Amino acid sequence: MALTVREALATDAPAVDRLAKQFASYLRNLGDQTDFKLTAEAYRRDGFGLRPAFKGLVAEDDGLSLATCSTTLVTTRTEHLATCTL
Repeated sequence: MALTVREALATDAPAVDRLAKQFASYLRNLGDQTDFKLTAEAYRRDGFGLRPAFKGLVAEDDGLSLATCSTTLVTTRTEHLATCTL
């Protein structure tokens, strides 16, 4: 196991999307009916560019994304960005 933690990149969008969907499914199985809106498109739109709404970290094991964590820097357009997904 070669666990590394690094700054999140726009190219992590597909992995973030996958992890967010898995986490949302887990929460729904617990009875949470929240309409989760984190998608690869929202991640790229809100997290990168001239005024990113958040900064994030990605934990990887041999290149496979295992977890993400984002910290909101300014008021976001979407509520889902200040989260950690394992």
